[in-house]
This record gives sequence, C-alpha cells and structure tokens, in this order.
Amino acid sequence: MVNQNELYNIKSDPGQKNNIAKENAKVVSELQQRYEQYWKEIGEGKSAFQRNVIGSVKIDETWLTSDAWVPESIKPYTWNQSNVNNAAKNFGYWPVTIVKNGNYFFEVRRWPKKVNCSINSAPKAQTKADIYNHNKPVLVRQGEIIHATKVKLKIGDENFEKSINLNDESANFSITLEKGDTEIQAWLIDKRGNKFPAYYVYINLKQE
Repeated sequence: MVNQNELYNIKSDPGQKNNIAKENAKVVSELQQRYEQYWKEIGEGKSAFQRNVIGSVKIDETWLTSDAWVPESIKPYTWNQSNVNNAAKNFGYWPVTIVKNGNYFFEVRRWPKKVNCSINSAPKAQTKADIYNHNKPVLVRQGEIIHATKVKLKIGDENFEKSINLNDESANFSITLEKGDTEIQAWLIDKRGNKFPAYYVYINLKQE
C-alpha cells in the first residue's frame, strides 16, 4: 500500500503503474487499520531509540544516514534521497553503541559514497527514469549545492572541526573512542558560519 490509499501488485506490476485499490477495497481497509495500529504501538516515547553498532567484527563499515537519525523537528523531512538532494535543512543525531575501544576513521559527507560527488557540488539532473509514480517517470532534478568551507563532527561532548577544499568528497577524522553508548552529530558550515546538515557519516575501526 502507498500513501494509505494506493495498492499495487508488486509481482506483476513492479513499476506500480496500475492502482488496484478500488477493486480491493477490503484489503486497503485492512492495511490501513494495521498501519494505524502499528503507529499506536510504536509511538514517540513508547520504545527506546535503536542504536547503530560501531566497531563490530560482523561488518567492516558502519553507515550513518539521515533517514536513521533522531531529528530535531518532524519537518522538513530528511528520510529519503529527494530530501537530501534538495538540501532539506533539518538536523539530528545518531544514537550509537561503540563495541570496543579503538581508533576509528570517520568520513563525513554531503552525498553518499557511490555518488562520487564533492561536498561543494551536486549530481546532475536525471534524464532517464527507472521508477514511476501514477504512470509518470520519477526524475530527480539537479541537487542543491551547499557551499561549505568546513565540517564539524560531535561525538558525545567532544567537538572536532576540519576545513575542506572545493573538490573534497568528505572530511576525514581519526578519533580514539571508548566502548559504550554515545551520540554522533555532523554539520557542514559555510564561510559565514551558517550550519547545514551532513547527511552521511561512514565509520571504520582501524585494525591494529
């Protein structure tokens, strides 16, 4: 179900072009009820924040993304790539658990690694679509550029800053951490001191 009133058969219609909600009103009603019940059960304050695990031997790298942070406010949304592409200005922190004492390598980014785009630039507009909404192609426009001159990273009560160049894709930090629960925040800062969100942080435990 999409937007609480659209229904698609994903197996036969992966592009979600044919809305079958009208002919399946009972299914839509049942899914709507389940949706509302779900949010009643997990509403704000009813469950602890889930913590990202850092330093586990099970994964080489931990990714922190803006869809997983605890936001300062509900809006503007920062949970999908179109929000990030439009430089939605909201801030948040990531609750994390450090598994073991050690030296950790942090990459703070405006864009995800796979985009291969510097902090002070933006991906070009899409000309071809691979997803559709209401039978129309979804094309992502060119991203908004944040003109940052430095990056700030906060881990617990400690603050770290680093100046960046125009072509830098990330600001990199090597930081010694002790195991335990903490919080991580990151910002991009322009020459006037204005803060913008850093939507991605990649973290690796340096091997001895």
